[in-house]
Amino acid sequence: MKKLHVLTLAGAMCVAALAGPALAGNDGITKAITPIAKDHPLTELWSGYKWATQPTREMQDDDFANPAGPWYEIGET
Repeated sequence: MKKLHVLTLAGAMCVAALAGPALAGNDGITKAITPIAKDHPLTELWSGYKWATQPTREMQDDDFANPAGPWYEIGET
């Protein structure tokens, strides 16, 4: 189980690192993000947060209720 968490965290960090430049200037919630790569199959990218339910958004916004918080801190260190 621990290996699964580590792999999930590593995957999320890779996605965040690759998406970082693509997210600059737009948030993907109120305005679509244009992919940087010219050969990207999608013309615009949207955050999943846009379609999340209100309780899910509240949980993600709360630093103490968000289950990803400890993993975020581990990744920071």
